[in-house]
Amino acid sequence: MACFLAYRAFGMTWFEAIVHSLTTMSTGGFSTSDSSFFLFSGPLEYVSAIFMVLASLPFIRYVQLISGNPQPLFRDVQAQAYVRWLLYSVAVIVLYRLVNSDADFFTVLRETTFNVVTLFSGTGYGSADVFAWGSFPFAVIIIVGLIGGCTASTGCSIKVFRWLVVLQAIKAQVRRIRYPHIVFNAKLQGKPLDSDVISSVAAFFVLFF
Repeated sequence: MACFLAYRAFGMTWFEAIVHSLTTMSTGGFSTSDSSFFLFSGPLEYVSAIFMVLASLPFIRYVQLISGNPQPLFRDVQAQAYVRWLLYSVAVIVLYRLVNSDADFFTVLRETTFNVVTLFSGTGYGSADVFAWGSFPFAVIIIVGLIGGCTASTGCSIKVFRWLVVLQAIKAQVRRIRYPHIVFNAKLQGKPLDSDVISSVAAFFVLFF
């Protein structure tokens, strides 16, 4: 409902707002236009990006938030990593585009933010030709598309949790190689990761790729 009202407030018709709110929060990406979100270029891109980010965070955290316990949401390592990686991606692409073109800063920021968020979350909207941005931005977009949203969200792809598990497992293995006489356990959010979890995530990566 909040997404629908926001879309309506920024100029969408009733029908457009209903369709886009449903496909934004489900990260489904279906639009009422063949040109996807290009028809709504402008402030609506920021509105959509906000709700796509919210749809990519673990839904259980919203249940806890409504119950009066906001701390789990802000302490969730998945949510922290997702937002951090998203900001890094937007920042490097914006900087690259500004250095390599004479485009307006605010246009570049808006286009980049929207299109990176939609691909990071797996929603699939589009409002610009990302191929025209250059090979480096396209490579970053491919990488963020392989990360996806958080587990327990509607975001797609590998998911942030699995990437964090793999990164922690690699970190622990590097430490074991460097200090073979010390026991290092992979941990996530301060808790040891069971070997079965690491094995299942590794198997998922192999099958995925």
